[in-house]
Amino acid sequence: PADRTGLPFVRQAARAARRAGAATVVLNPGVHPAPGYLRIADLLVTFEGHWDTYVSAFTRPGWADRQPPERLCHLVYGVPGALLPLALRTAGDRGAGVYCVVERELPNPWAALPPVLPGKTP
Repeated sequence: PADRTGLPFVRQAARAARRAGAATVVLNPGVHPAPGYLRIADLLVTFEGHWDTYVSAFTRPGWADRQPPERLCHLVYGVPGALLPLALRTAGDRGAGVYCVVERELPNPWAALPPVLPGKTP
């Protein structure tokens, strides 16, 4: 969930995961959720979607601007090969310290390692 009504359940699940030994809690609403989720997660995926959406409709709330980049993640698929370096820079410019950009499309764009890793060029 991404809205405030999901916070109690997600908080409870994260506590249970930590008690069971999870060292890191990653939440993936795929959008910017209510800011309370940041207090629960070590890493918060605030975008997961197609490159076309990322370049045309991405917005971020003010609270996200004030977060350390290493707390936010963007997962972008459907990136044209020639634009992979641009997509990497864009994720960083948009406040994500953790990101993955791939050319592959749905149903499973994450089926293999990305062709370009941060700091690398194709």
